Amino acid sequence: MSPEGDRQPTAAAWQATWFRCSLIVLIWAGIYLPALGSLQLDHEEPRRALPAVHMLSRGDWLVPRVGSEPYLRKPPLLNWLIAVSFAAFGQTEAAARLPSVLAMLALALTAVIVAGRTWLVNCTHGVLTALFLLTNLAAMEFGRQAELEALYTALVGMALISWLTAWYRAQNPWIPWLAATPFLAFGMLTKGPTELVFFYGTVIPVLVTARERRVLLHRGHWLMLATVLGTFLGWAVPCSFAINPVHPGEVWQVWVDQIGSRASTQPDEHFHLQNYLLSIPLSLKNFLPWTVLLPLLWLVPLTANGQLAPRRERLFRGLRWGFVAVFLAMSLLPNGSPRYLYPLLIVPCLLLEQTLAAGLPRQTVDRVVGAWAASNNVFMALAVLGLICALFLGSHPRMDLRIIILAGSLASVGGLLSRNRKAHRDAPVGVVWEASLSALVMGIITCAFALAVVPRINRDRKHGPREVAAPFRQVVPSGAPIWVDETTYRPFWYYLEPGVRYFHGPENLPNSARFVLTPAHDVGRLTADPRWHKAATLVISPDGSNRPFSLLDLHPDLGETGPLPKQ
Repeated sequence: MSPEGDRQPTAAAWQATWFRCSLIVLIWAGIYLPALGSLQLDHEEPRRALPAVHMLSRGDWLVPRVGSEPYLRKPPLLNWLIAVSFAAFGQTEAAARLPSVLAMLALALTAVIVAGRTWLVNCTHGVLTALFLLTNLAAMEFGRQAELEALYTALVGMALISWLTAWYRAQNPWIPWLAATPFLAFGMLTKGPTELVFFYGTVIPVLVTARERRVLLHRGHWLMLATVLGTFLGWAVPCSFAINPVHPGEVWQVWVDQIGSRASTQPDEHFHLQNYLLSIPLSLKNFLPWTVLLPLLWLVPLTANGQLAPRRERLFRGLRWGFVAVFLAMSLLPNGSPRYLYPLLIVPCLLLEQTLAAGLPRQTVDRVVGAWAASNNVFMALAVLGLICALFLGSHPRMDLRIIILAGSLASVGGLLSRNRKAHRDAPVGVVWEASLSALVMGIITCAFALAVVPRINRDRKHGPREVAAPFRQVVPSGAPIWVDETTYRPFWYYLEPGVRYFHGPENLPNSARFVLTPAHDVGRLTADPRWHKAATLVISPDGSNRPFSLLDLHPDLGETGPLPKQ
């Protein structure tokens, strides 16, 4: 039993839980699945998918590679998951993004199934937490990308929910640490030890508030740390020896430098005051449309009229202070970014559910509704203006989606607040209804975006990675390999796969190489080699950065099917 008798009868509880999970799956599918594979992989997404392609083609799952070079900036868990997705569903954009969207669903369902049946049970059973998580602007963007943020956010969030739930039950002191262990271990294989900032930045304030700091000295805690670290070492040690058997420490230095770069400005970088000052506003913008509800976290009466039971009150206070501390610490990093705060998203979602379901005083809600009424017109005007500009002037495709969903969802927050003002004892029911309606609206808008806007984006896109790669692939006979100069990584490499081989400089090209892709300014250096004095240029095309690339046929006299000279 939980300390305050929150557990419901098993059969009825699970029946209600399945209904709530079905609602969350429906909303998730409407927001995260439409047009998932219609937009091409761009920006950092090809860098996540390329190692997966090479893992499948070469069978080397230990060392992630972009081109032929080891990619050491991030651990390989996302690469492994994308590779598994490719093996199951083919090398498509949707398959590359599938691990991300499933990770977001897993976190939302964890809130309903785990927390919703214990310390959120007297509120709205985790449904609001899941809705706030799935429908904020940041999650709707990174949750649909083949990027690290969705998986990392989900693993950190599930670790926090598991630990908080087990701690709230006040049972065996081993359970909270063991419950969080698998998620933290996988999180370490996703983005390294920075996850511990979010985990301990939340857990320690809860323990301090509850006066249970000695829990940190429990053997279960040390076992958790040893397991998490051991999981990372189980991959990192053999990986470092595979890359550099003589000096594996040089590989570790790359990882140390990568972690340090998040906390300071590197010597070759410049401090940007404007970006630094905008860090907090941009982080708050990412949580829209729910940012306007955050002031309620300090207006809810925690103890009056028995609003929150003692242990839940301590949990709430600790979460609140942990949220503020980590938010400020990450926002004030010299080389920080709003995306560094994504793993913290689950915490305000949990807090807002507790707050809105606690039955706020009418005077408190009236003040927030008044502030909302004053700002809503400004938000809506800006959203509509941005939408008009996106439709007629063109913009980044993901920005189109953000603007459309923002325009369609901001007004629903006003309805949510108004409903809470009118309701009293049934406030949780009203809040869940309004938030669910808002989420359904977002899902409908996303489907409309997939049907109406995505085709225009694909039609008008001129210099994306897929368009850059297309003319090179069109002139190369089917099955013939393309040798790519990998001096500088370019996103369009992904759309040349499979069948790409990589080289550094003319001296690394074998005699059997025929079709070679190189920056246009390096063509002279390549054709200066007497082996390829007859080389012919087949295509010259710029990439997305307007940097021209040339595709050469080093043996044009052989025709399409002639034998290549032996190396």
